[in-house]
Amino acid sequence: FGIISQMRRSAYSVPINIAEGNMKSSRKEKAHFLEIAQSSLEELHCECKLSLDLQYLTIEDFKKIDEQVNRVSYLLTKLRSAFL
Repeated sequence: FGIISQMRRSAYSVPINIAEGNMKSSRKEKAHFLEIAQSSLEELHCECKLSLDLQYLTIEDFKKIDEQVNRVSYLLTKLRSAFL
């Protein structure tokens, strides 16, 4: 059950770091916070894979989550590259 709490923290961390980075004045700082957001997203993705392995998620639910995580990751990569 600890994985649920960790998943929540990872999921919350993504938009929080995007918002925090948005308020930074330098491009380098903005990119840094987007990198942190992407790292949190990858952590969430790993936790979802573990949940699938532990049979907390069905394969159908995991596939939906996987698609969404991959899309957000792509968008974060593109956004981050604009600041580098």
